[in-house]
Amino acid sequence: MAKNNKKIKNELINKYGCKCQICNKYFEKDDLCIEHIKAKSVGGTNKKENLSLVCRSCNSKKYNYNTANFPIESFFNRPNFFLRLYKYEKKNGVSNKKLTLENIEKMENQLEEKLELLRSVKNKIKGM
Repeated sequence: MAKNNKKIKNELINKYGCKCQICNKYFEKDDLCIEHIKAKSVGGTNKKENLSLVCRSCNSKKYNYNTANFPIESFFNRPNFFLRLYKYEKKNGVSNKKLTLENIEKMENQLEEKLELLRSVKNKIKGM
């Protein structure tokens, strides 16, 4: 870890303690990562206001997603994480309820399309 990153991490530990800001569990200092609240890939910065501490597991699960663009496959593998992520976004002032709900509706539509396909195949097999 670069010298500046160590300094920033220590400042974040002073602010948050050794607690993951997404799952709220406590970890050893070395098991926490500096995390961009709003991912750089969607316009987030390296400013201290956009930095937080999370455990390696939450950092990996979040990747560069937020609840407005979280993929359906990831959602079904970790729905509780999705809820914790939304609370984290809300606490940090970067949540967008409208876009998150639109994303959930998009997932619902994808599921309905898949259900229609399953029912169609099922009916074809019944008719054979």
